Amino acid sequence: MIEQVLTGTSAGAVAGVLSGWLMKVWANRVHQKDRVHYEEQLQKKVFVHRLQFEKEFEVYLGLWKELLEAGRAASEYRELKVDSGKSREQELEGLRLAINRFKDRVYDYRPFYAPRIYDLTTELLKKLRIVHRYEANRARAAKREDDIEQCLDEINGAIPGICDAIRERVFPKTGSATNSRAG
Repeated sequence: MIEQVLTGTSAGAVAGVLSGWLMKVWANRVHQKDRVHYEEQLQKKVFVHRLQFEKEFEVYLGLWKELLEAGRAASEYRELKVDSGKSREQELEGLRLAINRFKDRVYDYRPFYAPRIYDLTTELLKKLRIVHRYEANRARAAKREDDIEQCLDEINGAIPGICDAIRERVFPKTGSATNSRAG
């Protein structure tokens, strides 16, 4: 009888050990499948994020180019009063073309850049249009000379702000970098 109890106990112990081992193997397989699934999901997200960043960066390059051209055209128009060698009509046409290229860049690529940058660029676009509108009508321009000068100053002041917003977007500050600067 003791022999039967020991045999039964031994069989139970062996069954318990085998059952534990089998459950461990099964749990590892389930864990491995989950891990592979989550790794695949993470890789997809990283890939999509990288594509989005690359597209956004490409858009910012074009936006910055057109922004600078519009700013230069506005500055050249201001310098016309100092005799730039170009006629008023040539400068006004240059300003109009620069504004249109900038406008196209702002609106055509809107889905690909940050809302804050869109807001800043549309505000700048409004100021550029005001300058062009006043200058296209010479009688209005003479009466609004101070307004035009103020808009030109605001245009020149807005460009560095847009540059900073693009930099913040492309090179975001991380918590550790921010904390190390503060300390």
